[in-house]
Amino acid sequence: MVPSFQSMALTRRMRLSDKHFRKPRPADEPASAEDALAEGAVVEGALAEEAQDESDPLARIARLEAELAAARAESAEHRNQWLRAVAELDNFRRRTARELEESVGRGRAEVLLEVVKVLDDVDRALTAVGEQPSDDSTTTDDITAKDTEAQAGGDPVVAGIRLIRARLLEILRRYGVVEIEGVGARFDPHLHHAVLQVPTGTVPDGCVAQVLERGYWLGERVLRPAKVAVASEGRG
Repeated sequence: MVPSFQSMALTRRMRLSDKHFRKPRPADEPASAEDALAEGAVVEGALAEEAQDESDPLARIARLEAELAAARAESAEHRNQWLRAVAELDNFRRRTARELEESVGRGRAEVLLEVVKVLDDVDRALTAVGEQPSDDSTTTDDITAKDTEAQAGGDPVVAGIRLIRARLLEILRRYGVVEIEGVGARFDPHLHHAVLQVPTGTVPDGCVAQVLERGYWLGERVLRPAKVAVASEGRG
């Protein structure tokens, strides 16, 4: 038996109403008059569009093309939002990694600068007892108890100070701290802090004549500039 046009329209109306346009509500909540009117208007509008599409295929094609264009535009907007979110997240990760690296570098520099200050105090202690600090290339492996006592005139306290100094230098070298070039180097305001000028015939004018406080590199950055006396031609 072939279904009649009226039954087909009724079936279509029920399907549209139940599947697409009816708002979900609790089972025990009765539909209000406003909801019923709204649903009826939506169903009637949809049926009117279907009737128009059936009578005018070109209008149906145009409507579907408009819906497709709108869906594509919405999809493109969502994709752009996703790409922006991904880019922002990537930038955040890079910025966080860079800030963390800089923070770790600053912390390391602060600690190493304190080690340098302790080394200064050790050098002053050696100078106070009439000893000159050893070559900075000396390591604890180069210094045995017998050697240091011999160098210090048999004084075990001075020998211990020299061992401490060698250990401090090893720590600094391990983390890339090296001394800035001193006597004889051309004065560089980025590396040296001029405290005074001294006349000298052994060092060219404008060069470092004496190092008053050692300066150090940390990698490619200046950990601490050297305090120096700069040579001048007969001017004090």
